[in-house]
Amino acid sequence: MLVFQGVTRPSQVREWAEKHGVRVLNVAGNRESKSPGIGARAERFLEAMFRRPGHGPSG
Repeated sequence: MLVFQGVTRPSQVREWAEKHGVRVLNVAGNRESKSPGIGARAERFLEAMFRRPGHGPSG
């Protein structure tokens, strides 16, 4: 699955992973030196993806 900033929601990736029985998730992309801030954005996205509704800081 390709994830695009501002287009793909973490919940969409979670649903896709559950539907397909994904047990290992490979995350790839640019290096921090080439795209400053990408590491933090990826971390926030993954945290949101693995957060269950009603179990996160906002829920």
